[in-house]
Amino acid sequence: MAEKFRSKSGQILQLISVLQIPELPSSWVVIAVEVKGATLHFTKSKSIHITTAKNLVFVQTDKPIYKPGQTVKFRVVSMDVNFHPLDEMFPVVYIEDPRKNRIFQRQSLKLQGGLNQLSFPLSVEPILGSCKIMLQKESGKKIQHSFEVNEYVLPKFEVQVKMPKVIGFLDEEFVVTACALYTYGEPVPGLVTLSVCRRYSLCRSNCHNTHSRSICEEFSQQADTEGCFTQLVKTKIFQLRQKEYDMTIHVEAKVKEEGTGLELTGHGSCEITNTLRILRFTKVDSHYRSGLPWYGQVERRS
Repeated sequence: MAEKFRSKSGQILQLISVLQIPELPSSWVVIAVEVKGATLHFTKSKSIHITTAKNLVFVQTDKPIYKPGQTVKFRVVSMDVNFHPLDEMFPVVYIEDPRKNRIFQRQSLKLQGGLNQLSFPLSVEPILGSCKIMLQKESGKKIQHSFEVNEYVLPKFEVQVKMPKVIGFLDEEFVVTACALYTYGEPVPGLVTLSVCRRYSLCRSNCHNTHSRSICEEFSQQADTEGCFTQLVKTKIFQLRQKEYDMTIHVEAKVKEEGTGLELTGHGSCEITNTLRILRFTKVDSHYRSGLPWYGQVERRS
């Protein structure tokens, strides 16, 4: 600790000392300093809260909800108060089902570099509900982490595909956007794969070979900060004027969630039209008379 004092002559004096704090339970203590000199007598006290430094232990599972028969993957991380890894030893690690039965146990778990990873396969008919991963420290203190086992797990994010509803057979390109959002609205980080196809529809002798003759193009990219991937698709490869193919372009978007590998799919489609423009006459005269002008308005629809 360091304290500064001013003598009667105006000179600043600084006292520096190092105190070895004994092992005490967390509490407030008072440190008092008294300075005596020929011309100076000074006392000062300060309250300080002393707490025992504790290392940090984290338990993480690869996902919060599991289906029967899936493998629970989890890791244990230990760090000191300065976030440096600790090679800590845990006498026992176990998993409890909702009825407090131990369905997994590991003794003398030693962390290497402050980390250890474990896995446990669930049975095909487990007790459904909340399970707990329990870590017992050498001091006897227990640390726990919970996860759920459910028969049916709802998808936690949705994949949406946005594209034009109609494109003309003379259009040279169109835009496809695929976005993945969690049920609570946040973007999903992961790999997005777009499969854009025009299916072969003219069936002669080889009807079983229809799928192989479809025209498809694939694009892949990591989702952006909004959870989306936008691709400009050139139409030349899809031969929009060829009639032996469906007059529809289908898009399948697969999103593979980063970290868990969970993959969900979204779909979209657009119609190919051979109509260039649609004109509609509005506000026209109801009768036509020879030799006189005929008035009206024309509205163009794309």
